[in-house]
Amino acid sequence: MKLSHSLCIALLASASWAGSAAAQGTTEAQPQPQAPSQRGGSGQDQRNVAGRGAAGAGVGPASGSGAAAAAFGGLGSSGGTNNYAVTATMTAGKGPGPGVPTPAPATTTTTSPLILPGLFTASQAQAALPLDRVFFNYGFFEGFAIRNSQPPEAFNLNIFNVGVEKTFFDGRASVYVQVPLLDATDNTSGQPINGLGDITAGLKAALLMDQDTGSALTAGFTISAPTGRASILTTTTSTQDMAVGSSTPQTTRINPTYLQPWTAGLLVLGPFFVQDYFGVIIPTDQQVPVFLNNNLIVGYQVYQGPSDALLTSLTPFVGAQELIPVSGRGDQVFLQAGIGILLHQKCLLSGSYITPVAGPRAFEGGMTAGINFFF
Repeated sequence: MKLSHSLCIALLASASWAGSAAAQGTTEAQPQPQAPSQRGGSGQDQRNVAGRGAAGAGVGPASGSGAAAAAFGGLGSSGGTNNYAVTATMTAGKGPGPGVPTPAPATTTTTSPLILPGLFTASQAQAALPLDRVFFNYGFFEGFAIRNSQPPEAFNLNIFNVGVEKTFFDGRASVYVQVPLLDATDNTSGQPINGLGDITAGLKAALLMDQDTGSALTAGFTISAPTGRASILTTTTSTQDMAVGSSTPQTTRINPTYLQPWTAGLLVLGPFFVQDYFGVIIPTDQQVPVFLNNNLIVGYQVYQGPSDALLTSLTPFVGAQELIPVSGRGDQVFLQAGIGILLHQKCLLSGSYITPVAGPRAFEGGMTAGINFFF
């Protein structure tokens, strides 16, 4: 195996931090079951004006809100209705005289936006090759925002990630562990983020491996444990009639484990390489949607020096990551460009810039830097 080339290639694909984890609330009127009413104490009159109160208040369905909620990792759909909803109901009832209905109490239910810190780390890709290494990565992402919130709810995110990977079975398989720390600055979202993120551990095995070129086909399984801050979902139900009004908030804590079976293929053709990673992010909480996670990296080694030189190789690369919510619309696509620098065949330095290009923009832009030591 060409050590310097393969090591650079394998690690560059694991530098992606594109996954987003902020959910966006929507305002959709929900149909209510029709109920019979009495007219002057006799007769039947059915009316369903669900949504009329919402439309009159200017809070009808938001453009693209359903797609945004699915894409940002919020609560999924249940029974064909979006869980982020504003509901207003008016039912005809007994009136002061025949044919004159009196509005019954109007009920409004609102759900706050949701942020899922666990997805910040669960959506990361893995390198195709099993490796012996310790590593540190840093990512900064500016302008995470819940787009339709008023006032705007946003934050900047710093991610610090420390990990180790160890091979076995003559280098054909490995186990890995990553420990992330999250720091959100200028956080106006009201959601707790700072502190330990979801600790990730996994296993990978090379199904096929070319020792001469470094090409490989690998399968693995990653678990992201719920060691980070729980997400706080607040639902407020308000009841208003002609006399009095009441408001009842309910708080739910959401912090699932994320399971991710994945496969990755690495093709090396001289100085050129391409790697594709495909995983399925499966949360243990049914309120959180399943995501398909696809990451493609293409690069070209522009320089390879002697094995005893300080600068062993120089490899620029470009990549794209797509997150696809299975339970709804709102695919997200992120582009990445960066470079890998291998020193003494033992230390890999990497850096990249990431920007969202399709779907709801989870953040304005991000930068990553990493260092890997091989043993």
